Amino acid sequence: MSSLPLAEIRRRFFEGETLPDNSVPSPILHSWRRCLGLGLSAARLRLPDKLDTASLGSRQQENADWLQLARPAIDALFDSVVDDGHVVIVADRHGVILDQMGHPAFLDRAERVALLPGMDWREDVRGTNAIGTALVLGGPVRVRGSEHYLERNRQLSCTAGAIVSPQGELLGVVDVSGLPRKLGDAQQQQVQAAVRHIEQRLFDEQAGALFELRFAPDAATLTTPRCGRLGFDDDGVLRAANRAALSALGLDWPALGTPLCRAGRAEPGTLAQPPRHRRCVLAPRRPVVFGAAAAAHPTAGGTRSDAGRPRRRARRTTAGQQGWPQRRRCAAGRPAATRATAAGGRHPGAGAG
Repeated sequence: MSSLPLAEIRRRFFEGETLPDNSVPSPILHSWRRCLGLGLSAARLRLPDKLDTASLGSRQQENADWLQLARPAIDALFDSVVDDGHVVIVADRHGVILDQMGHPAFLDRAERVALLPGMDWREDVRGTNAIGTALVLGGPVRVRGSEHYLERNRQLSCTAGAIVSPQGELLGVVDVSGLPRKLGDAQQQQVQAAVRHIEQRLFDEQAGALFELRFAPDAATLTTPRCGRLGFDDDGVLRAANRAALSALGLDWPALGTPLCRAGRAEPGTLAQPPRHRRCVLAPRRPVVFGAAAAAHPTAGGTRSDAGRPRRRARRTTAGQQGWPQRRRCAAGRPAATRATAAGGRHPGAGAG
């Protein structure tokens, strides 16, 4: 990073001067440029109105399913950061804060900069900030002090991670905010861990009726949020994935809808190609057979009713050791997520941050 003070880097940027290489992190500089291109002023901002109680409640209800699944991870994140004076914030996919929980001293500071439930923190509204920029990037980001585009937010440091469903749908953001001198790498790692746990629960809930394949460099991580997970339908088409699996395979969300294999054998460019991990494999010794062929195949396929419709049972294929994975059955039925009811504003011990 550049040895120039951040104040000098900001001055050069806003005056159109060339910045030294690595003067600020690349995600921050790109965000500044997006904001400048939108005509946002770093010095003055007409703040949008806060949602009224009814509108905020409607937003919370719209997001209730994934918020309910996220609650244990959010509560654990709160417990890990509150004693350091931080707040935990959750926003929806549009950047509207749904709830917050945290240390009372910083909640007062957060209120002064409108870091409150019902406020819009999209990047095109608030400039560079962890909530809005994480939504733009679809991943983790940290914004420290004067890296915020707006001068009024330089008293904050924030780290956030976007939450994505197993189908690649952007659901929202989890954020931890605090004073610049107190928020660092540890909080960033805690946010990323919380996001992984939330996305693991989303996969468990939303992909329970699919054929599941797990893989990891180490068999010990197969039951953790760090393992790769893929979900296939009866025809062997990829319908769900987590980011660890896509990253290991060099794929992205448009890969959903891709067959695992064609005609019972792997072809170049299909998902039956092994990932980059040296100690894991993606397909068993004999090909996994899906759909109508399953009834005639001794090693794969779901059971079928007399009417010919599949009675789906989740089947998990695990990999993490040398050699081919083994399959085992598990129950597919899972109770539907209950609707969460959350009240706006602060409340100790619970929140969607």
